[in-house]
Amino acid sequence: MKVAMYEGIKNIKIREMKLNELNEDDILIKVKVAGICATDVKTYLRGHPAFKPPVVLGHEYSGIVQEVGSKVSVCKKGDRVTVAPYIECGECIYCKKNDRDLCINKLYSTAGAFAEYVVINQKFAEKAMLILDKRISYRVASLTEPLACCINTINQCSVKKGDNVLIIGAGAMGILNGFISKIRGAENVIISDINSMRLNIAEEFGLIPVNVEKENLNELVNKITNNIKCDVVIVAVGNVKVVEDGFQYVRKGGKVHMFGGDTMDSIISVPSHHIHYSKISLLGSSGFSSVNFKEAMDVIGDYDELLKNIITDSYSL
Repeated sequence: MKVAMYEGIKNIKIREMKLNELNEDDILIKVKVAGICATDVKTYLRGHPAFKPPVVLGHEYSGIVQEVGSKVSVCKKGDRVTVAPYIECGECIYCKKNDRDLCINKLYSTAGAFAEYVVINQKFAEKAMLILDKRISYRVASLTEPLACCINTINQCSVKKGDNVLIIGAGAMGILNGFISKIRGAENVIISDINSMRLNIAEEFGLIPVNVEKENLNELVNKITNNIKCDVVIVAVGNVKVVEDGFQYVRKGGKVHMFGGDTMDSIISVPSHHIHYSKISLLGSSGFSSVNFKEAMDVIGDYDELLKNIITDSYSL
């Protein structure tokens, strides 16, 4: 089979890889769509400690079950599926405290999805694989994992009916965070960026777009919130300076969430009065749980046509 092999920084080559005979508990999935995550881009541009070349990247995907081993019972040939890249153990201290996204014994898929086929075993599939409803397209199904990450964030921020939310950064993940906020009942979801195309897509999701090169974000936030500021600010940009800026838009007792990841050695500097006197919480997250993954699939089933707008381009392997 053909794969896109990551062979080092700024070096990905299309290679042939042997597809081994299936074991009795193996599932062969023909990849239909694989999303390109910001993590894949960062790995390509500067490397990543979790991905040692040569390795096949790609973890946001959907496909069709091509073949199953003799002892596989969780799916059958022809099933349309999406698969999470990892599952939590359910037994460690973090899982028991319901911080499942922080599990220290995660079981990871051994196969990257920038390939014609992926092989997973039944034990992994029991928790990580979901069979698609007929209403769900392969394209939108590939958004299950990123949407699960956003659901984890919105849960952590406790977004509820009547809240005012600001999303800084209108990339796919920023829009999805705003989308879930609206589903949870947020009254106003403002989203800021400098890219008009992204902001136009955000508007289709019912978000209030702000081009910060043309409009004053602080004035708009004050107008919408009657000078109280936002209940939640989600920074969907991988820059700690933007996280620091986010504090000017959040109300006392509100939450600033760092969704976009910066480099490991980056430092956030926040005046102590924001925390001590204003009771503002600084939060962060970078993943999801299997519960979030299933929640994402439930959402996708109701919004397939809308979510297609997130996908702007597609390419062959």
